[in-house]
Amino acid sequence: MPEIEYLLALPRSTVYHTLQHEPGSFNDTSTRSGRPRALTRDDVELILEVCEIQPNVYLDELKEELELQNVDISLAALCRYLHRNGITHK
Repeated sequence: MPEIEYLLALPRSTVYHTLQHEPGSFNDTSTRSGRPRALTRDDVELILEVCEIQPNVYLDELKEELELQNVDISLAALCRYLHRNGITHK
């Protein structure tokens, strides 16, 4: 890596960024950092299904539905998920 930086007179961050976006040219073995998501794909599918069937469902009713499926999530986390995915007014 230092040779590339020197020869091209580019910052290290530019070299790494470029190599990461070229398929097959950079092997990044690092794993995703941070806390895992609270919802699985199945949980997300359930949320979307309930919102599609009952578009006027309240947030607490949605949380109760998730609890029936043994999904433990706070109202705040559920609200953030919905907002992040463009589902509002719950």
